[in-house]
Amino acid sequence: MCRRGGRGLSILAIALLCCGVALPASGQIPVSGGNQSASVILQRGDVLTRANDAFVEELDYRVRRDRDKFPKGWLSRAEERSAELQSRFSERAERVVNRLRGDGVLQADEVASELGELRSDLLSEFSIALSAYKVGKEAPPSRQNFESILAYSRAMLEYTFTQRNGPIDFLAIVAAVLIGLTIAWVISRAAAAAAERLSARGQAAGADIVRAFRAPLYLAAASTGLSVGLSRFWVPGAAEAFAGEFTRIIFLIGVFWLLWNLCDVAGRLLGWAIRRTYMRTIDDHALLVIRRLLKVAVASAFFALMVQMLLDADLASVLAGLGIIGVALYLILKGTLENVAAAFTIFGDRPFRVGDLVIYDGEWGHVEDIGFRSTKIRTLQDHLITVPNAVLVDESIHNVGARGKIRRRFHIDLPYDTKPAKVREAIDILRDILSESQDETDAYKPHVVFESYGAHSLRLLVQYFFGPPDYWKALEHDTEINLQILERFNESEIEFAFPTETHILQTEADAEPAIRFMGDRDPEESRAAAGADTDGTRPDDPAANRHDDSASR
Repeated sequence: MCRRGGRGLSILAIALLCCGVALPASGQIPVSGGNQSASVILQRGDVLTRANDAFVEELDYRVRRDRDKFPKGWLSRAEERSAELQSRFSERAERVVNRLRGDGVLQADEVASELGELRSDLLSEFSIALSAYKVGKEAPPSRQNFESILAYSRAMLEYTFTQRNGPIDFLAIVAAVLIGLTIAWVISRAAAAAAERLSARGQAAGADIVRAFRAPLYLAAASTGLSVGLSRFWVPGAAEAFAGEFTRIIFLIGVFWLLWNLCDVAGRLLGWAIRRTYMRTIDDHALLVIRRLLKVAVASAFFALMVQMLLDADLASVLAGLGIIGVALYLILKGTLENVAAAFTIFGDRPFRVGDLVIYDGEWGHVEDIGFRSTKIRTLQDHLITVPNAVLVDESIHNVGARGKIRRRFHIDLPYDTKPAKVREAIDILRDILSESQDETDAYKPHVVFESYGAHSLRLLVQYFFGPPDYWKALEHDTEINLQILERFNESEIEFAFPTETHILQTEADAEPAIRFMGDRDPEESRAAAGADTDGTRPDDPAANRHDDSASR
């Protein structure tokens, strides 16, 4: 078909250039033969005749070629449509030639171009009509019969869904998609069983690879089924291209979804390769960075490919355009870019890792995630704190998880009436208890000393360490130490001190107490005040009834 159309255009162009004859001026059109230095005198009627003959020849050829493919009664419809298009071509070709000779000069290349475009449009319309007649359907609406594009679109939709495609065509699409999804479900179930077997054998990487295929498989199956179903479903030319792009986009989304899932597996395999090659263990923090960089690369490739497909643009042009708008994006995303740069600082400096116990802004918590924009810290109260990376790199953070052991430092108070021998015995008991649970050769050796004389007791300082630094296991160890101290002190009849106060009450009016509290009056002042009452001072006088609160403590 394309060869026939191209041959017709060639015939038309050659005819326009080669059929010049010297005729009277009233029937002559000066024609510029493109790059020819001399003008050729061409008869107007001869141009139109040759163009119409070439167009009629092409229409007749297409009808004769498909004569046996038309159902009964539809060949005549094809011939009627051919006659209609011949008439339309003749009228419109005459208008084109009249318009082109308006300046008195008719250029052959202009005539060939515009008549060729007219010829191509009408032949395309005739091909669409013939495809409808071959299956016993009416031809789709023609754009020239409608004043607005909206009315034409409505008519085309009505023709597509009510006249051209029947219920069987719609059921074919649904059936194809359902069959594809069913096959995907069967394969997914088999993949799940295979992944379980691989996990049981200790092949975690293989199991993850198999699991990565499960979800994207449904998208691939749905797009394949949709493509098969649409193969017998008639859609207009423009919509056909859109439907094809839509199914390809769904398939590509499934492919990139699979690559996204495989990024985790690739990061793990890369860590295994580094360990085998360099005999060095790569930590979870570095693996997290590798996985996220791989995902960023996959997302960038997917974005570039989608832009190229949807906009039909060259990939190099897309990348150049992204470079031009890079400055604007930086101004808009300045805060985000700063957080991303800070994330790489954290990845390189590694002040903490995922899972470490840290103290940030007075809050204790475990680092739950280190992202490109922010870091998440789960507090011991189960609150989630999200801190931007740009802020985090400028703050002071205590990495409690980096310590080798957990230190415990506390006091044991003995009463002041404890004998020195009992104090020595208490110190020996504490050292004996700690020596049973601590390594004496370790750098974190426990210590028990008689530290000071407290306000109410003799103070013993106890310090020891617990490792590895597991918070709850350390508390359980502290519990055992406390119980042993309590048991051993009770067996040795060593008492614990507690805060006490001694109050001495005055029994004689003229006796001066051995201890006075702050705010108590001097005895002489008290007797003088008592005499003031007998001298006529009123009992309700505020000066006589004032009371110092400190004396009642």
